[in-house]
Amino acid sequence: MRLVKPLHDDDPRRVGPFEILNRLGEGGCGVVYLGVARDSGLVAVKVMRAALERGEKRDEHRARFRREIEFLTYFSHRFVPRFVKSGNHQGCPYLATQFVAGPTLHALVWQCGRLPVEAVLGLGAGLAGIVHDMHRLGVHRDVKPGNVLVTPEGPHLIDFGLAHLRDAVHVTRQGDIVGTREYLDPDGGMPADVFGLGGTLLYAATGHPPYEAATPGSADRPPTGPVDFSGVPEELREILESCLHPTRSQRPRAVTILELLQARRRVTSFAATLPATVARELRDTAAPFTSIPAPVPFRAHPAPPRAPRPDQPRPNQPRPDQPRPDERRAVPASAGGRDAVPGWRRQLGDWVQAVVAAPASQVLVVTADGVITALAESDGVQRWQEKLPAATTGALAITGSRVYVGADDGDLHVLDVRDGRRLPRSRVGGRVSSCVLAGRYVVAVASDGAVAAFDGATGAHAWDDTLGCALTGGLAVAGPMVYAGGADGRVYAIDTSRDGEISHFPSMGQRIHAVAVSGVGVHVAGADGGVISLGLNGSAPGWRLGADHGQVWACRADPASTLVATASIEGVLRVDDAATGSNRLTRSDLRAIRRSLTLHGATLLVGCVDGPLIAMDVRSGAELRRLDGDSPMDAPAAVTSSGVIVGGWLDGTVIGLALSPGYSLAWI
Repeated sequence: MRLVKPLHDDDPRRVGPFEILNRLGEGGCGVVYLGVARDSGLVAVKVMRAALERGEKRDEHRARFRREIEFLTYFSHRFVPRFVKSGNHQGCPYLATQFVAGPTLHALVWQCGRLPVEAVLGLGAGLAGIVHDMHRLGVHRDVKPGNVLVTPEGPHLIDFGLAHLRDAVHVTRQGDIVGTREYLDPDGGMPADVFGLGGTLLYAATGHPPYEAATPGSADRPPTGPVDFSGVPEELREILESCLHPTRSQRPRAVTILELLQARRRVTSFAATLPATVARELRDTAAPFTSIPAPVPFRAHPAPPRAPRPDQPRPNQPRPDQPRPDERRAVPASAGGRDAVPGWRRQLGDWVQAVVAAPASQVLVVTADGVITALAESDGVQRWQEKLPAATTGALAITGSRVYVGADDGDLHVLDVRDGRRLPRSRVGGRVSSCVLAGRYVVAVASDGAVAAFDGATGAHAWDDTLGCALTGGLAVAGPMVYAGGADGRVYAIDTSRDGEISHFPSMGQRIHAVAVSGVGVHVAGADGGVISLGLNGSAPGWRLGADHGQVWACRADPASTLVATASIEGVLRVDDAATGSNRLTRSDLRAIRRSLTLHGATLLVGCVDGPLIAMDVRSGAELRRLDGDSPMDAPAAVTSSGVIVGGWLDGTVIGLALSPGYSLAWI
């Protein structure tokens, strides 16, 4: 099965920094090419059709294209191709993402036949996990076999041109049918994702769609009639019938589907569920693309390293005739120039979800493959590494010698910070979205709003409760109080001094993206892009930031001062004084920023989706350090007590670099 086709005579040979090698596919909105850059490996490059740029629906198509770029800048998932770059090619927008060397589910089933039950369960669990994470962000889209790429590691979901926020304005005019008719619930919304998921699994299990293909004159009408369940194995019928229920309100949530599928799985490895013919097809399909060298993930300013000659090995890569170097070693790095400072770089195996300074002069890094790695802050040498039995979420809290790590299996996994030794885990009950240390307690909140608290020193269970809605805005701490941002627009206050008594502030009227606490109040960033300041006791707003800079997904505050830092997916960075309402710093020349924002005393660290991590002096706005990565940054960077900046990127790169000699981390 071939993934690529030859280029047409009128196809571009270069788009932005990417050399175009082949065609991957095309759709109504654009053409997708296989591209490569000298320092970023293989990418899929989607270019909007020139005819659409000149057509009467130009604005609509540009809005869809822009929405896909926007979505990929703030949604990170190991099975969604990561954003690489966007721009314009001869007046038409383009988007470059990670290239996934796998066929679509539609093509795979067409070539090899329907999949066995165990493989469908694994496929469904992977897709339901992606859809559940999208829904936690208030995002939905269409799901169909043509948008699922299959690899031995699991299914990847692609093409987010139709994805939109739950509260966003639709760009499609009323009456238009957008999506693949056979997998489409015409009512749209999140239940439609569940419908599309069910239809996709039905196709994988039977080889036919849930509805007949469009007949002449019906392509512009929604599907009607009963779903065709012929050929569905009995083990899958109940789940698929619930997903494809004609009444939207009767369909289960994606997280429920995920739990049902996981409960029925007997084999946890997706690759192990595939028939030999399918496994061979996937292996042969990917083979032509496995010899492309991996990108070089590190550049440091102001003196970037020279690109290696084609006949030289890349930095930190062994020659073919040499053994692989000790994985515990770190590669020295330097900022270069006359004010060069010591630094280091490490390459881990998956995208970095969290970076946290820890006791004993070390930094803990959580990656999406469930691995926790402890690195020495001074040189990046690995102290210890432990792989958990479940995928991590990036939630992490440290107290004393214990490290609490949130995971998809509903547990807080507990490790000894000194050597990574596993300790008895603590049960939360749902996918652990966030956890914090408040006084003597570690408070964890699941994505569905379940709350659990544990004694940080012993791990003993203290109490349980629930927010009553999904957690979307994370957690912030002020003394014994833990503040949580809910999907219902409310800020919830969890009082750990009163056995977890929960109260809530009046609704903000919008979905909450982030919560932060300064010395003067609780600060809430919502889906409309504004930031509202509340008193610690829930009093009326005392300061408000207008919603004119794009959606704000990162909000950080300094509990010892009145400063509040915010960053938007439009690339606007602000630092404001919440006590006076005065602006201290504004940068509008950056690219989209999602979660990667850290305010550490007088130091502000901001990571952008196009790669750079910038350290700024809040007092002057001057750039202290800039580190350029070749993949997006999502996790907030950390600053250690000795002044080492540590950041992690989605390609698994981790870099540590000292601040300027003599620079103070505290206010003067």
